[in-house]
Amino acid sequence: MSPLVRLGTDRAVVILRTVAALPHVVVAAAAALSLVTGLGPLAKVEAAMPFLAASLLTIPAGRSMLEFASINHKVPAAIAPLKIFATKLHMAWGLSLVLGLVLGKFLTR
Repeated sequence: MSPLVRLGTDRAVVILRTVAALPHVVVAAAAALSLVTGLGPLAKVEAAMPFLAASLLTIPAGRSMLEFASINHKVPAAIAPLKIFATKLHMAWGLSLVLGLVLGKFLTR
């Protein structure tokens, strides 16, 4: 049985929302902590802002995945394409990480 079947669709959607929001929270917390303490690679505003801005680019992919899950979670057969939405979100995070690294390199020269 898949985790979705074991948890039930109602609980799985709640967990999906939490897991989708967690990377945004981690990026914001890491940037804030680095800015406040002055330690780490994001200690300057010029270095932290590209990562924060790039993480915001993933919100549309996450929102579409969560909307799809919220609408279709009652019908197990209709939830199968959720993997495609999750893959798109994963790709968006990868691209935003690369974008943040590139922008951070150019802005901190």
